Amino acid sequence: AFETQKLSGLKLNLSRLHMYADDPLLAPLYEVCEEHNKPIMFHAGYSWEPDTPSKYSEPILFEDVAVNYPNLRFCLAHMGWPWWEETIMMLMKYPNVYADTSMVYMDSPRNYYSHLFSVNMNLNWLQNCFQDKVMFGSNNPRFRHVRSLDGILNLPLREDVKKAILGENAIKGFCICAAELQKWKDGMHNGVKDENGAIVGKISDTTAGIYLRCCRAVWNRCVHEGYLKDVPYPFSNKKEKGLV
Repeated sequence: AFETQKLSGLKLNLSRLHMYADDPLLAPLYEVCEEHNKPIMFHAGYSWEPDTPSKYSEPILFEDVAVNYPNLRFCLAHMGWPWWEETIMMLMKYPNVYADTSMVYMDSPRNYYSHLFSVNMNLNWLQNCFQDKVMFGSNNPRFRHVRSLDGILNLPLREDVKKAILGENAIKGFCICAAELQKWKDGMHNGVKDENGAIVGKISDTTAGIYLRCCRAVWNRCVHEGYLKDVPYPFSNKKEKGLV
């Protein structure tokens, strides 16, 4: 799928699968991603969905993956909330572990980020200890990316740290093409154009962009293998790119 569908990475929600990260059944996936130098985004921490026990997604449970696959880069999405302290430990200890900011479960992004990074943590931890390991994410559509972006920009961070969180870390750590990232950023603010130059909608952010491409590729593979052939294709231009 990485070669034919051009996937940028893999998204796994182990709470939905009722699997722990060290389950032997997952080893082939880790090996393929490592072989192709593709990152994995793990759902980590709390989940809104029914029948998704959070016990499968506690950040510390991903430590064996970091140890056994040192060349496999992966992201603990949502900062692993409410276990953000475990996530910080993982970020500082393992070069191949990242996290994102798609973790606003209550209040507004401004208030939530301010409290988490300045009260629960010390803001200097983010600025000086793991500033190269955190990527921007909004968890759109729960919170629109523009509100999450405002919450990050409102933090009293150095400009170089803001730039790193809002794109540079994804480019360097997840090997996301700068041109591709800029296309997503342009889509966030200006809308995405189809082949005729018409605006068809907006795309949300780095996290959603990777996830969307994975979903689309998985769907296409299922159709190719003979599954879902009687189910309408869900990724029309409007739905696929109109994520806000």
